[in-house]
Parts: sequence; C-alpha cells; structure tokens
Amino acid sequence: MIDSRKILEQKVSFQKSANANLTHELAIKDVLYAIKKERLKEIVSQLRGYLDKGDKKKYNEEKKKLAAVTFGATFNSKRRRNDIKVYNKLVVLDIDKIDSEEIIRIKQILSEDMFVF
Repeated sequence: MIDSRKILEQKVSFQKSANANLTHELAIKDVLYAIKKERLKEIVSQLRGYLDKGDKKKYNEEKKKLAAVTFGATFNSKRRRNDIKVYNKLVVLDIDKIDSEEIIRIKQILSEDMFVF
C-alpha cells in the first residue's frame, strides 16, 4: 500500500519563476497547500482562460512568471539531469495545456486508479 504521508513529506526543489535559480526545498505537502490557496487558484484560472480562448502566446508568457517546483527530484544548484541530488521515483503528469473540459475528464479517470495520488 502507498503511504501518502511519506510522499507528502518528500522534498522538491523550488524556483521563484521558470527562469530563476533554485532557491530552496519544500515538502510536497507544502507545495500542494500553496497551489490550492485562493491566490494561486485565481492565477491558474486566468491561465486556463487564455488556453480556452486559444491565446497560447499569452499563456506561455504568464506561466513563466509562476513559481515552479520539480516534483520528481531535488537538485543541487541547477534543474538539470546531471545535477540531481535525490530522485524520488514519483511520476508527475503535466496536463496544463489542455482545456477545462478535458482536465475534468482526465481527473475522473485518474481518481479511479489506486496508484494515483
């Protein structure tokens, strides 16, 4: 059985934006909490709105301003394969470039899988 507490305590590397240097490490539970806070919900909704309208250029510009984490590993100084400190074996699906209806459909499918957390 998967111990979700252990997964939530694992560390990830944090960046203030996509182009910023790594600044520190956070527990996955803290990252997920921050994602669910109202402030980020508004920003994510705005980004999804750009995609829904077909404005991928604006979406890409604005997304680069968001804080970023790498769930699959922590890194020493740069987010590069040869600079991995700890690889945690988590697989993360990047589903941010699809419309809202498709997100709902995928979420339903994944929620029924016992190995999806």
